Amino acid sequence: MVRRAVSGKFIITGGPGSGKTTLLDRLREDGFHCYSEVSRRLIREQASLPDGVLPWHNLPLFAALVLDAMKAQYDHAAAVGTTCFFDCGIPDVFAYLETGGYPVPKRYLDVHAACAYDCRVFILPSAKDRKSVV
Repeated sequence: MVRRAVSGKFIITGGPGSGKTTLLDRLREDGFHCYSEVSRRLIREQASLPDGVLPWHNLPLFAALVLDAMKAQYDHAAAVGTTCFFDCGIPDVFAYLETGGYPVPKRYLDVHAACAYDCRVFILPSAKDRKSVV
């Protein structure tokens, strides 16, 4: 028998414009604990620094910042102890790196293994895909 991990720590993922932020805002209004997109916040913060780390200049270093921030979000959610939703999760960092042609470091896999996200992931379709369904 295959055991499925059910943790109540849900990742919501999808491309730009897929509605992740809108969905999280609604879930937040309904009383759920939600975590905003780490990458967007880090890009704003890093862009304001003279030597900021941005993904289009140094993807591996930016990915390390994202990983650490997502781990901090997860740790906070674990302490909250209730159902939580994340705008992307650590597996998204793997996709950034692989899409950019970089390997996923073992440390990233170890960090992910320590985070018991729910096995159910909500993948939102792109705006283009949503229009083709209608």
